[in-house]
Amino acid sequence: MLASNEEVRTLSFLWLFSRVTFVISGFASLAGVIQVVLIFSLINEKQVRIPQGSAGIPLFILAHFRLFVLLTLLLDLTGFVASIALIRGKRWGQLTWAILLAVGIAWSLACVASELIFPYPPPDRVSAHVTHTWIGLVTLLGILGATLLGYLLNRLLSPETTRQLTAR
Repeated sequence: MLASNEEVRTLSFLWLFSRVTFVISGFASLAGVIQVVLIFSLINEKQVRIPQGSAGIPLFILAHFRLFVLLTLLLDLTGFVASIALIRGKRWGQLTWAILLAVGIAWSLACVASELIFPYPPPDRVSAHVTHTWIGLVTLLGILGATLLGYLLNRLLSPETTRQLTAR
């Protein structure tokens, strides 16, 4: 029996999404392992200097830099394992990727909020223009990133995609 156009489109989305995320999260995991090894072997925590005037989220990230590197590796490895599960047709891979996409949306919006809440103080008039351009760029990219991740999350959790996974 031939599949309908909607089933073929959903199957194609699921096939493409699982393979692309497998490759990207695989490379990210490999880079993350190398990053963790380098960070923990070469950088002494006492040598990290927090710049004067740091406040809010930037201060928190600098103070807990190693934790953020480990969390990034954990997210990369989780995505890699979830991609393998999606390729094998496991429903938990779909749900894990849904959680990762939701975390990505929250992270993108948090970056936008941090740029607007904790703007960089420009030291002079030329720097003010550069600072405002940077804030605008980060805001635009954060909103576009959250929109893209939201679209992928919507497609991944669509009834057609879920039906494809449960039919395997």
